[in-house]
Parts: sequence; C-alpha cells; structure tokens
Amino acid sequence: MVIGFIIFNILMIIVCILLFILLLLLFIPFQYSFIGRINNSVEGLIEISWIFGLTKFTISKDEKKPKLKIKILKLNIYNKEIIKKNHPNKEKKSKSRFNSRSFGKELLIELLKFIKDIFNLVKPRYLKVIGVYGFEDPSLTGILLGLISIIEESFPKAEINLKPAFDEKIINIEAQVGGEIKLYLLCYRTLKLFMKKEVRQNLFKKPKTVETF
Repeated sequence: MVIGFIIFNILMIIVCILLFILLLLLFIPFQYSFIGRINNSVEGLIEISWIFGLTKFTISKDEKKPKLKIKILKLNIYNKEIIKKNHPNKEKKSKSRFNSRSFGKELLIELLKFIKDIFNLVKPRYLKVIGVYGFEDPSLTGILLGLISIIEESFPKAEINLKPAFDEKIINIEAQVGGEIKLYLLCYRTLKLFMKKEVRQNLFKKPKTVETF
C-alpha cells in the first residue's frame, strides 16, 4: 500500500512537471533571427532561442557544409555538420491520389485565410535587406523588382534597399531578419481551423468508390 502511494506521488510529480514544461512551451515566445548573404556562394545563420537564450537552436551555412548546433542552459548538446545522404536513383511509378476537384471551394478559402493568419503571427518584426541584383534576362530583373515592391508594402517598417541592375548579371545581397513565434496562438488558430464545419467535411469525408463491371 505504501509503495503504491509512493509510486502514485512520483507519477503525479512527473505529470505536473511535464504540464509545466508544456505551458512554458506554449506561452513563452520563441525568438528567431536570420543573417544571410548571397554573393558567389550562400552563407547564413538561423537561430531560434527560448527563455532568454537558455535554449538555442542554430543552423549555420558557410563555404563548408551546413552545421546544426543545440544548446540547453548554455551547454553544447549537439554540434555536428548536416550530411546529406545520397540515395541511388530509382525509377518509381507512383499514382498521385490528389485531385483538386475533391477540395471544395469553402475549404480552399479557409486554408488561404489560415495561411494568411499564420504568416501574420510569425512575420518578422525586423527586416533589413540591402544589395544589388540583376539577371541575364532583364525581364526577370523587372519581375523581381515588382515582387520587392509588394514586400515593401507588406512590411512598411522594413529597411529594404535593393538596387536592380538591368545591364549585368550580379547578385550581392545581405539580409537580417528577426521576430518571435507564440506557440499558443499557432495552436489556437490551427484548432480554430479544424473546428470549422467546411474543413471537417472536406478533410474527413470518405472517398467515393466507383463500381466497375
């Protein structure tokens, strides 16, 4: 009896600790930052930190292979290069089961709203991009110029200074991005999406079977 009571108390303590950690994960924002540069090669640093940097995930890319680093309580837990495994090319014949007609119009509208909401939740608070760009085809340079104008309208506080070069092929761009992610808001928006009748009806409906004779 006493042993059972002790085991029960231990289990309750473990459950409480796990719930406490879950609440921390949900309500304490994750800070993210990105510093990158594109010239002759692509170099960058992605960093996600939590609880004032006590937990930190870092992915860096320079002239060498990408490297993943994980720190918890300022201690190095993981620090290795990311090695891409090369799999032999095998010809596989697969039939796609996706059919755009099976998706209702209401579902597509709700998914687009959801994507927009998620983007607004995770979009950077700080954005700085400077440099010069140009392609062999001047029309591509013009298209990118139009896209940059759209980005500037979406981020009015961003510092974007990208100059197009229509007469030469050149890419020399530096970028800095920073923001935060609140998991409880992401979970709430996701739950809200699946609670809608249109979404449930389209995602969980049984596929129609075609009788063959």
